[in-house]
Amino acid sequence: MADFVLSQLFAFIAFALGISSFHFRFIQNSRQKLLLFWFFSAVFNAIHFLILGHVTAALLVGITATRFLFSAYKPGSRYLYLFIMIAVVSFAFSFENYLSILGLLATLVGTVGGFNKNEMIVRLCMMGASILWATHNALAASPVAAAMEISFFISNLIAWVRLNRQQRF
Repeated sequence: MADFVLSQLFAFIAFALGISSFHFRFIQNSRQKLLLFWFFSAVFNAIHFLILGHVTAALLVGITATRFLFSAYKPGSRYLYLFIMIAVVSFAFSFENYLSILGLLATLVGTVGGFNKNEMIVRLCMMGASILWATHNALAASPVAAAMEISFFISNLIAWVRLNRQQRF
């Protein structure tokens, strides 16, 4: 029981960092700050998965953290295939069960979105990744992590709707 509580504490910290990142939109160098917050959020999320014993999920979220850190300083789509390859190889060596497949799909969708220049596509990919991770986290019995991904989905959905309205007018 102590491991479960500790894992949820790490998931809560990841949640708090992720939600905090949404407030950096209008700050100078906001993209870099946003990605750094997402990096730390993903690190805490990966630790949460390690505590729960979900090694594949921990590796995939660790790759996501590395991608956030990397793209904060080296933006550009030329690294897309490198991160896809690292995710697939990590998945192949650490496969545990069907949850691993959900984690890989979420990581791949998020990676494709993360390297896209079209904000609408980025948000759609992030919403897809959030739904996949929320499903994964619910099945992995991690309620805080599932709530985190659902809130990220809702936040991105609201932003996506606003962007659509702005583009129409």
